Amino acid sequence: REAEFDAFAALAPLPPHVQALCVDAVEAEVAQAPRGACYLVLTHEHDLDLRITEAVLRRGDFAYCGLIGSRTKRARFVHRFQERGVSDTAIARLTCPIGLP
Repeated sequence: REAEFDAFAALAPLPPHVQALCVDAVEAEVAQAPRGACYLVLTHEHDLDLRITEAVLRRGDFAYCGLIGSRTKRARFVHRFQERGVSDTAIARLTCPIGLP
């Protein structure tokens, strides 16, 4: 949602280490990040959150992967990750829930 970045930039410029990137296949961008990257997943769609988070967990070389959501969302996602063959070791590294209860 490119307009969201424009609205934010009007309030304050992005820090130099932050890049706004608007692409159709967001989860494909995970492969472009450097080893040891930190990921914070907070989109407007649970399905998109799932795809991005799964890509991070499968890649495995991240320093941090946080997902905005509740305990219920985590439980649903963990179940889906397990069905898709994501390792329990990778899933255990996921920080979720984060955010307000």
